[in-house]
Amino acid sequence: MSEINNPNEIFINDLCKKVPIIENIFRKGEIEKTLYDFENELLLLNNEKNNENEIEIKIKNWRENFKLSNIKINEIIKLFKDENYKNNSEIQQEIKKKLKSIIEFIMKNIDESIINYLIPQLIKSILLYIGFIRIVLFSTTNATTTTTTTLTDANKEIEIKDLHETIKESINFISNNIKSLQSKEQYYYLNGIDLILKSDISIYPLDYQLIIEKPFLSKSQCEGCIEDLETEYYPEVLLPISNNSIIFRVDGQSIRQSPISEHALGRIYTFKLEPITNCVGQFLSNQLSLKVKLANASTSFKNKPISIRVFSILHYDEKEMNNNNNNNNNNYNYEIQLGNNFGTVKIISDVEHEFNIINDHSYNLIKSLNIKKPFRCGYSDTTIGFSKDLGTDPILNIRHKLQKPTSTLTTDISGRILFIEIFVKQPTKID
Repeated sequence: MSEINNPNEIFINDLCKKVPIIENIFRKGEIEKTLYDFENELLLLNNEKNNENEIEIKIKNWRENFKLSNIKINEIIKLFKDENYKNNSEIQQEIKKKLKSIIEFIMKNIDESIINYLIPQLIKSILLYIGFIRIVLFSTTNATTTTTTTLTDANKEIEIKDLHETIKESINFISNNIKSLQSKEQYYYLNGIDLILKSDISIYPLDYQLIIEKPFLSKSQCEGCIEDLETEYYPEVLLPISNNSIIFRVDGQSIRQSPISEHALGRIYTFKLEPITNCVGQFLSNQLSLKVKLANASTSFKNKPISIRVFSILHYDEKEMNNNNNNNNNNYNYEIQLGNNFGTVKIISDVEHEFNIINDHSYNLIKSLNIKKPFRCGYSDTTIGFSKDLGTDPILNIRHKLQKPTSTLTTDISGRILFIEIFVKQPTKID
């Protein structure tokens, strides 16, 4: 088998490996059995709770509502088994509509007492919907046959926007209904949820390959004598070389805080794994730093502008935020610097796409310090590319201008950076 180089095909291949329902339908062609098995899961046939009468009644009510709904799995099977569906836009839109109706039905009819039984089915429904769009509508290869997508450029934009809204709504629904993660069982219910965010084409364009650095914990310098601080210590990552444009993600836990500020704070903030991003993250101090090693920088990254994006949870005072907005003096943004101490500083806004991330642990932390909501979470916009000569080991510095006039080192919990992403765009080929 030849090596897969197309970023979308790389993503699809990974999605099929991790999500059996997608692999079985789109790669193995096991449509009927796979979808009928999924219907049994949706009907919660394996979740009778004879010793919990209230839950048992709720499950039976759910089952009856599902049977009375307009969701007919046999109709979806019939559409999938039509040999023309891979090239027929009308059939494709009908399949898409029916798959989306499953997501909408679960979110509309879910009951708090049985939510843990249905979240896995909701995640699987979302991933099936995503798999259909990525494989059938946006792929040039469908299973073993090669086809040309039926979408026009205008329709592609509509599909991308619709997918983004569905993903955003689904993620926000799940995070709003999963109030806390106190047990391993609850993490199990969320298996595969991190694939949803990665599937958003508006955030991860089809021509970019997402590469994720293996997480490691940056060294803390909270304790010891100030004279012994390793101010020249920087955690290091090697920016991958690829024939594709790439988005390189680094978990916030791998980024260094300012040693002096961390030592003065005298406290280590630790976070639980956040399931939607599958990242732990780092406390947002006044400066976070990371050494980005560029292998063969003079050749491998020549004429390839490098830009930065941040995904964060920000805690702020609503009154102060409104005052700043009214004065057209919005101080809620990042200063991004890549290079030596005299390198160019780029200013980017803090949140462009808002999501409700499962933020239980972090919220409890700030709640204990009498710092309350609101918080906002999502992607910053992307810096304009750093296109000058960066050398071989440029330092990435991230500073945030979220500062409260009355804050102190022990109470100013500004937020948490879940991860940063480095964009490397391939030069446009000239024929």
